[in-house]
Amino acid sequence: MTSSPPSARIEWLDAAKGACLILVVLYHTVVYIFLNSPLSDTLSFKVWQIMVVGLGWLRMPLFFLISGFLAHSAVFNRNWRDVFQPRIATFLWIYLLWMSIELGFRAFLIANFDPALVPGNVPFPLGLDDLARHALVGDTPIWYLYALVIYFVACKLGSRHIGLTFALIALLAVFYKQVIPTQHWNLLSLAGNAIFFTAGCYGKAYVERLASQFNGMRFSLACVSAIGLLALGRHYDAMGLPGANLVVATCLVIAAIDFFTLLARRYPLRLLCTLGRHTLSIYLLSFFIINIAAQLISPLQLPALFAEAFVLFAPPVLVALNAVLCIQIYSLLNCHLGRILFSLPSRALTK
Repeated sequence: MTSSPPSARIEWLDAAKGACLILVVLYHTVVYIFLNSPLSDTLSFKVWQIMVVGLGWLRMPLFFLISGFLAHSAVFNRNWRDVFQPRIATFLWIYLLWMSIELGFRAFLIANFDPALVPGNVPFPLGLDDLARHALVGDTPIWYLYALVIYFVACKLGSRHIGLTFALIALLAVFYKQVIPTQHWNLLSLAGNAIFFTAGCYGKAYVERLASQFNGMRFSLACVSAIGLLALGRHYDAMGLPGANLVVATCLVIAAIDFFTLLARRYPLRLLCTLGRHTLSIYLLSFFIINIAAQLISPLQLPALFAEAFVLFAPPVLVALNAVLCIQIYSLLNCHLGRILFSLPSRALTK
C-alpha cells in the first residue's frame, strides 16, 4: 500500500468527524424530540429509531478513535506542562461551565414549560453535592468533553507502558457491562469508549496504514461481520455478553475508515469537513436547540399520513438547521468576553 499525502488524511479525518457529529445530533433529535411524542407511533419513527440505535455502535467509537489519533503527539512528544492547559484545563473549564449552563437551562424549561418533554428532568440536581456528583460521573449531555480529559490523562500516564495500559483498557472494554449497572448510561459510555481513544492514540501508525488506501475486501468483510454479529446478537439477546459490543463497534470503525478514505479520494467533502472543524460549537449548542424544538414539535397531533411524512423528513431537516444555527450562534458568542465560553479565561482574554 502506498501512503496518502497528509492533506488526504486530514480530509478523511475531518469528514469522518463531521459525519460522527451529524449522527450524534441526529440521535438526540430522534430520541429527544420524537420518542415522547404521539409521533412515535408512526412507522417513520420506528425506522429512524432502528437506524440511530444501530449507528450507536459507530458514532462515538469513531469519534473517540479520531480524538485519540489527534492526541498522539501531545501524549508522546510533549511534557505535562505543555499539555496541561490546552488538553486538560481548557476541556475541564468548558465542561464544567457548559454543564452548569445546560442544567440551568433545563431547570428553566422544567419550571416554565412541559417538564415531561425535557430530557433528563428526573432526578434533577438541586445542590452543590448533586452538581459535583453529576460532574464527576459525566451525567450530562456533554460527557464527551469529560471523557477526553480522562482518556488523555490515562494514555499519557501509561505512555511508557503501552502494552500494559492497552491491555487493561481492553479488559475494561470487554467486561464493563458485567460490572456497571445498566441504568448508569454515563459510566457505561465512559468505560465502553475508552478503548477507541486509546487505540487511536497508541495505534496512530496503524490507523494511518488503514487510511492510506481503500481496501474493498477489508471494507466488505468488516461490514458483513458487523451486520451479521449484530443480527445474531439481537436474535439471541447476546449483545450484553463480554466483548460483543467491542467486536461490532471495531468492525464498523474499520469499515468507516475505509469508507471515508474512499470518499476523500473521489469527492470533495467540503461540507463534512466544515462540520468536522466546528465540532465543539455544534456539540455544545445543539442540545439547547433540540430542547426548544422538543417543546414545539413533541406535542403535535397530526393526521396519520401527514405524521408519517413529517417524521420521515423532519429529522434531517432539523439536524441541518441545528448545525447552521450552532455555527452562527458560535460566531456571535465567540468574541470579546464571550470567548471565555469556549476557552480558558486566561487564554480568551489575551486574544
